[in-house]
Amino acid sequence: MTGRRIEVVDYESTWPEQFNIEKQQLAEVFDDEAVRFEHIGSTSVPGLPAKPIIDILIEVTDVSLLDSKSSSFEQLGYEVKGENGIAKSKSGKSQSSRFKTNAIK
Repeated sequence: MTGRRIEVVDYESTWPEQFNIEKQQLAEVFDDEAVRFEHIGSTSVPGLPAKPIIDILIEVTDVSLLDSKSSSFEQLGYEVKGENGIAKSKSGKSQSSRFKTNAIK
């Protein structure tokens, strides 16, 4: 049986700043639809080894409005994943695989 390999690395003190930089760029795309951005997952816990992917939760006013943002989201280097198995949400993954997002109401 062949499994996929999961990389876990030591905590990087730059993860919070990387999140803040990405949050600023995402805020420009989502405009008034975004209520808040949260750094979630293992990279948000200081000192915890983690997969080097920064997970970002985006709380929005209305998930259905996000379809109109797909082009701008893609210009940031994200692949739009739609609901991706989670009803009433939208998700995306950066092409660099450094960031994943989930938007919910």
